[in-house]
Amino acid sequence: LRRARSTPLPPLIRASLGTPRREQRMGRVSFAIIAFITVVIAGGESLATNIPQQVKQVVAFVFVEKADGTLVANGTAFFIGVPDEQNAERSYVYLVTAKHVLQKTDGGPFFPVVYVRLDKKDGSTETVKLPIVPSGDKRTVYVHDDPSVDLAVIPALPDQKIFDFKFLPASLVLEAGALQAHNIAEGTEVFFTGLFTPHVGEQRNYPIVRFGRVALMT
Repeated sequence: LRRARSTPLPPLIRASLGTPRREQRMGRVSFAIIAFITVVIAGGESLATNIPQQVKQVVAFVFVEKADGTLVANGTAFFIGVPDEQNAERSYVYLVTAKHVLQKTDGGPFFPVVYVRLDKKDGSTETVKLPIVPSGDKRTVYVHDDPSVDLAVIPALPDQKIFDFKFLPASLVLEAGALQAHNIAEGTEVFFTGLFTPHVGEQRNYPIVRFGRVALMT
């Protein structure tokens, strides 16, 4: 995973990372990803229709290292693109996951490194080592000031010539005020996709899509 300008991504939207304005942009993405599962059907479409297959391409699998050196799948991460306010032709790209996926125990210390498995354009996968540094000049991961917010944001952009991925444009992610506007409440149909540990896949990542309804809005 590199932190540099991207090459064009024709299937979806052009992207680049450059030097992110980290603190300002992290909050926008952190709050927004909470509404990821409602994003596609917020307009009232029925779940009887097929999901857009591109949604599965924003998913990456996160692995951690066991004491014996083997890697075990530990969670799901999503690529999110936040538009550059100065240049509409590019976006800042972030890898967003649950904070506990990067921690040895909930609320405990972070793993020093995690491994992100990505699909490649040649049909295989590659597992990329990602250092987890929560503070200091070499910081790589950003979390919310409120420790109860279970989100972590990592500025990261895979090589678009090698890896088969897309990112979710921030314009498709609902902010808090949009929940009322779209009448999202208990009973709203949703789907969500991500890692299903019994079916990780050997040659490719296989995100599982699950369906349901919002059970509680606090």
